[in-house]
Amino acid sequence: MNQIILTTILGFVAGCAGLIFAKLIIDPYLEYRTVLKETSHTLIFHAGLINSRPFPRRNDIAWPREDYEKAVEEHVSVSKKVRDLSARLRSCVTPTLRVLRLVPPTNDLSDAAGRLIRISNSMLEANKKFDLLYEDVKAVGQLLKIDVASG
Repeated sequence: MNQIILTTILGFVAGCAGLIFAKLIIDPYLEYRTVLKETSHTLIFHAGLINSRPFPRRNDIAWPREDYEKAVEEHVSVSKKVRDLSARLRSCVTPTLRVLRLVPPTNDLSDAAGRLIRISNSMLEANKKFDLLYEDVKAVGQLLKIDVASG
């Protein structure tokens, strides 16, 4: 009888420990890795828009109205996506991940998130500073240790 009770208690404790481990470490780490993956994908996939195409201005050329609206919409969409990634990067890192050193140092994370915000803001400027954007994208890759195809 004691053997059955002991086995049941040990099984319950092991299950609780596994659940706590999963909720405190595994789930936040997987979310962090997902944000890194999406950041890398976004900066690579939209590199042409981020690093080379200026924000469309209505008076520059004779844009057909539909093309102009699509270009503006695309810039705004990518800008929002980059800003969202910055916010998610800041919010997905937990103290447990920091203590276990599963994420870069806090200063690197803050710097990378700040540079993502600057990239987002620059996306909507009429006169983009392409050299600064290139450096920001490259720095984000180095700070987060992800591929951003910045050369």
